[in-house]
This record gives sequence, C-alpha cells and structure tokens, in this order.
Amino acid sequence: MGGPRHERGHADPCGAHAAPKSERAAPRRRPADAGGHRSHPGQDQREGAREPLRGREEGAGEVVGRRVSTADAPVSHKQQRPSWARRALGGILWALAAPLLLAIWTGLAAAYIDPRTLWWPQLFAVAVPYVALGVVVALAIALAVGRKGLALALAVPLVALGVRAEPWSRLGEAPADGASLALTTFNVPQWLSDEAMQDSMAAFLQREAPDLVAMQDAWIRGPRRNRQRDAWQAPQLRGVDAVGYSVEVPLLLPGVGGWKRDATGVPLLVREGVRVEEQEAITISDPRDNKASQAIRSVVVFEGRRFVLYDVHLRSFGQAKPWADPNFALLRPSTWGPSLSRLAGVYRDRAIDVDRIVEAIERETLPVVIAGDFNSTADNWSYRELRQSGGVHRRDAFREAGDSAWGRTYHASTLLVRIDHVLVDPTLAVVSAEVRDVGFSDHRPVLTRLQWREEEANSAQ
Repeated sequence: MGGPRHERGHADPCGAHAAPKSERAAPRRRPADAGGHRSHPGQDQREGAREPLRGREEGAGEVVGRRVSTADAPVSHKQQRPSWARRALGGILWALAAPLLLAIWTGLAAAYIDPRTLWWPQLFAVAVPYVALGVVVALAIALAVGRKGLALALAVPLVALGVRAEPWSRLGEAPADGASLALTTFNVPQWLSDEAMQDSMAAFLQREAPDLVAMQDAWIRGPRRNRQRDAWQAPQLRGVDAVGYSVEVPLLLPGVGGWKRDATGVPLLVREGVRVEEQEAITISDPRDNKASQAIRSVVVFEGRRFVLYDVHLRSFGQAKPWADPNFALLRPSTWGPSLSRLAGVYRDRAIDVDRIVEAIERETLPVVIAGDFNSTADNWSYRELRQSGGVHRRDAFREAGDSAWGRTYHASTLLVRIDHVLVDPTLAVVSAEVRDVGFSDHRPVLTRLQWREEEANSAQ
C-alpha cells in the first residue's frame, strides 16, 4: 500500500552481489594445538619470525657464556703477553749476562790464539775460573725467573769449560802395584833469608822424600867449562846433600847477562839412588835477555827405562804487571798505555820462548815429561802448546789425579791461579798429585807420583 514493496526477483542494491549467509565461505580455521587453543594467524607469523631470532639469541648467549668462562679460566704463560716489567727484567738480565758471556768465551778461545797475533785474550784466560762462577750465579737467576733462552746461553760455555777440564781422565784404570817415581815441581824464590831456606828446604825434602825436584827461581852459579861442580851458591840448595840429595845442572850453561852469567834458575834435585844420565840447557833467547824463559833437559832412568824431563820456567811478568809497576796508576789513564804495552811484550816474548822449547821437544824420541812454573794457566796458549808439543797429548797430572778440584799454586797465601804444572807422557800413569802448603815460598809445590803403564812395563821386559 503506501510503503515500499520488495518484488521477488529484484535484489537489494546494497547486496546485489552478496551471497546468502549460508553460502558465504567460512573463515579458515587453524588446527588447535595440543592444549586445544587456536592460534591467531598474525600471532603465528610473529611467533615464526621470532624462532630464528630466539635461536640466534640462544647461540649468542652460549658464546657470551663461553667468553665469560674463558676469561675466568687460568691462562698459560704462552698465551699471556709479557708485561713491561717482565720485558724490562729480561733486558736487564741480558745486559748483565752479556759481559760475562763475552769474557768467558774470550778466555776459552785464548788457548787457540797466538799472543803474537792478539795478546789481550790471554788476560781473560787467567780469569776464566772466576768468570765461570759469575756465569753460574747468572744461570741460577735466569732459571729462577724462567728466562730459558738466557739460561741456555749461559749453560753452553759452562759445558765447554767442563769438557776442557776432562773429568773422564779420572775414570781411567787403577794404578798397578809396583814402583813409582815421586816427581815434584817447586818454585822457591831467591829473596828469602839463607837460614829460612836451609831449614825449610831440608825439612821439606825429609818430610816428602821426592825422587826428583824440578826447581825454578833457585838461581845457582853452575860449574864453568873445565871446572868442577863445586860453586853452589843458592841458599835454597845449601845443605841438601846432608839429607841425601844432589844438585844436578848441565856442565855448560847458556850465557846470560848480568848477575845471571854462568848460572841457571832451574836446577834439578836428585835423591840418592835415582839416576840422571845426561843434561842439557836449552838455549831459548839472546844471552843479553836476562828475563828469558829457561829450560833444562834431563834424561832420567826409572825402572830400567828412560824418559826425558824438561824443567821449565817461562818468562815472568816481573815489573810488567800493572800492580807491580810503580809507574802505573789506575786513576791516571795516561799510564795505562805504557803498562799494557809492557804486558803485551811479555806475552809475545813468552810465545817465542815456548816455540824454542817446543822445537827441542819435537826432536825427542823418548817419552817427555814437562814440569815447572809456566806462568800460565791451563786456559792459556803457552800451556796448550807445551802440552801437545811433538804431536803428543800429555796428561795434566793434577787434572788426572789431583787431591782437590781447586789445585791453585800461586800466590801461596791467596791461591788465585794454577800456574805450576806437571804434564806427563801417555806411557806413564799418574798415581797421585797433590799441592802442599809451605811457608817459605810464594808458590806451592806440586807433588806427583808416576809409574810406567802396565802395558808399557810388559813391553819393556
């Protein structure tokens, strides 16, 4: 009637294309989770996006956790960078050790350096035992603070020094039963009183009863040509005949200038029953050089066999020693040059003297024993040259059978160095070697006992 009328078949303009409710597509429903809850699509997307992030966060958390635990764990010294204090300590130790290393290597090398080429290493050779003590202290410090490189550098020269000492020489065969020859080398100075020398020397001979005593600094005026041997004047030797000893020197002595003319400072004391077949004075230097080295060659008969004994006294420093030079002053550098020049001259002249002695030894066909005051330590060039002269590696009696490791012979009151030696041919065995304390010399005597090696004795029979 008056209101609007809907005709069948005409759609509402607003819903012209709308489907009936029953025909509309139902919204897609996501399956419920295990708890019966349905997730919202947006929530699912957000949750899906969070999964990789959560994984990364968890992984990062593990890394962070590992870093924290690593920082808390103890770290080895290899992983730590040394602090500036450790580096400074290492630098200081190297700086202190460097002079010691230089000194000990120079001293060890001196035995192979001819003083005529380079003389000053011989000074370091004299100081080798004392430098070695400093190296030992430095090695202990290096080990205590963990400086392995420095410790190795300090240990190597000590090993070299130990090898040179030949510790294996004491591991030889035990001395065989049989007769032995008591040989002593003894530097007895000229300047002591006559009374002291007579009493002390006689007492020494009676107490020790050596068969042979190679003496040095015992200056006596020997028998001149065509004269009898009756001109003994040395206070060290007066009265020795009363205790069964004779003084043997060559009939002819090389000319020496000044008060030493027709005299020698290296006589041989021989006990009764020991036979010396022949003697010869070795001409070493110009007769005008009254400070030259001296040597007397003696052929000794022992147990039916012969060997040659060289009694030597190598050139001394005398006034050339800086501490004995009145013109030398440590605080005046202007005096250093002349004093060192004199010192160098003694080393060079001594090398020439040693060459002359070596030339004589090289002509020998019998075993050679060298005894005397070398004025050189076992690390000096002169010692090495005499020890290996004639192509024979002689045995150092004290190294082989010494009664102590120290064995110093000079100065008698302080025992700073070992400069008195007995070098023995390999055909002879060293039974014993001792350094004795005496009160009438600035040197201490070296007493040795020698015997023919068993194989040598058998071959001689």
